[in-house]
Amino acid sequence: MKITLLCMFRYTMLLIALTALSVINNTSFAQQNWWQTNSLHQDSLQAGWLFHTEGTYSLDRASGTISGFLHDGTGAVHLRNDRWLLRTVGEMKYQRISIGPNTIREKYFYIDGALVYDIVPRMHGEVGAIWEKDDANRIDQRLVSYAGLNYELVRTPRFGINALGAFGEQRKLRLGSSEVQTNFIGYFQQNMRVRITDRIFFTERFIWVHELGDDASYRYYLRLQAVFRFTPVFAGMIKHEIRYEEKAPAPGIDRLNQQLSIGFRFEWASTN
Repeated sequence: MKITLLCMFRYTMLLIALTALSVINNTSFAQQNWWQTNSLHQDSLQAGWLFHTEGTYSLDRASGTISGFLHDGTGAVHLRNDRWLLRTVGEMKYQRISIGPNTIREKYFYIDGALVYDIVPRMHGEVGAIWEKDDANRIDQRLVSYAGLNYELVRTPRFGINALGAFGEQRKLRLGSSEVQTNFIGYFQQNMRVRITDRIFFTERFIWVHELGDDASYRYYLRLQAVFRFTPVFAGMIKHEIRYEEKAPAPGIDRLNQQLSIGFRFEWASTN
């Protein structure tokens, strides 16, 4: 709990500093990203289909008494046609750790797909599904389907915050079990983007999932990411992730997991 509070405190201080900087440095940049902006804000949105893709990769290594590595790769695809936006995001992690003669191999897979419709300039409706497989937390499969409304809380040329509130259903299968646990869930997602300069920007994502019912529990995910753009296509990045499960999935497994990684990022989009 102390580690969680310390991380949240650091995050809050960073948010305050970046917010102040974004207010001071408020000259507008050339073009809003159409895949991150409600189409009703765009005065000259290109007719027909628009396409955007991006990806990241990082490699963490350790040597000594404990040796190993962690590969972490993500990818995203966005398709837009007028008010409709189709989003698909995926992530894969592979970790191998050796402690003396013992070797542990763990994999993590994540797929998030959503269909979005812009209702008014500050609000859109969203239906989606999230699938996970997590060896470290003894999850063979976890599928969340949801529907809700996303509202743009703050929108300036360099600073934006939006929040999604939704309800849905979760189906979970533990490793080594044949019993599928089904729960209704409340789902909350908040995203922030700060463009410090035309080359440097900061993003934050916070997700809270609350399982409803007699065996209620919650989990959250926080990602902080700073990106430095070398070219319009290629950038370097540093990322800090925090994952927390209220109920430990098995004895001896930590409820709180953190990862700090440095890597690169690429993206390409059809012009607006």
